Amino acid sequence: MPRRDGIDVSYAQGIIDWAKVGSLGMRWGATKATEGSGYVDKPWLATNRAALALYGFRYRGLYHWLRLDSAVSSQVAHFLRAVGPLAPGEFVMLDAETDQATGRDPTAENCQAWCEGVEAVTGRPVVVYTGVFVDGGRIAHMAVHTNRPLVIAAYVDEHVLNGALVNAGLPKPAAWRWIGTGGTCPGVAGDVDCDQINDPAAFDLSAGLTGGSSRSSRMLSGLLQEDDMTPEQDARLARLEETVSRLDLLVTAMFQQLLTPYEVGAPVAGLTPRWAIAHAASIHPATSELNNEVIAEITRAANEEQSRMSAPKS
Repeated sequence: MPRRDGIDVSYAQGIIDWAKVGSLGMRWGATKATEGSGYVDKPWLATNRAALALYGFRYRGLYHWLRLDSAVSSQVAHFLRAVGPLAPGEFVMLDAETDQATGRDPTAENCQAWCEGVEAVTGRPVVVYTGVFVDGGRIAHMAVHTNRPLVIAAYVDEHVLNGALVNAGLPKPAAWRWIGTGGTCPGVAGDVDCDQINDPAAFDLSAGLTGGSSRSSRMLSGLLQEDDMTPEQDARLARLEETVSRLDLLVTAMFQQLLTPYEVGAPVAGLTPRWAIAHAASIHPATSELNNEVIAEITRAANEEQSRMSAPKS
């Protein structure tokens, strides 16, 4: 039986028990962001996006369903407005599948144009999700030939899929969605799409986890010179940056009331959101994996902020 290494979700799954899902050890998850040029998957985009970060998924996808009834350029702009900047670990995925209502396929040209429009802003290769035979297999070949990670949807036995890939001249995909209807996962009510991740490292560049983006951002901030960091120090700072990004996403979701706020108790009532979330993060069991130094530093900075706000005005 194929492995359930990851899941991808949308409004169809409703409220998800992410604590239970996160306890399964999966590192890959994707949530629907947008469709066409007008639809945003609210409120599930913000809720699931924050939860994927909070519960430690290394690879966290935001996907767009390409529609045939609006211009590619407007769909690019719509997606970028909806998702905003990408955090470390987040990747963009294009959902290119047959329109069930009309039976028409998106074209490889439109898919490539959408990818290029998004990549021009994010600087990260788009992951392409499609079928072996969508647009005659041209979309899958486009992804392979342009070095974009390929996710193939095929609800068949693995040996059947492998045969189809050979016949189509395609390599083994980075990930395989092997079940949709009938897929199950603890913490998710009803059907859920399940994915087997064949090559996790294929998602590193798309998720901003390689290629020096963290070093570049620090250099732009004037915090480092090019050769100031050892590889070990650079890796540690990258992990700290990812932790801070996870907490930032949680702040956003909680204070938009898109996630149920954790109980932080009377002692922090009335304090600034940054302080309150640092306290919540320090007591919530899902953050036990976080570096204690990170929690201590965030809490220290938040305490200083609160002290400044509470000081008598001169």
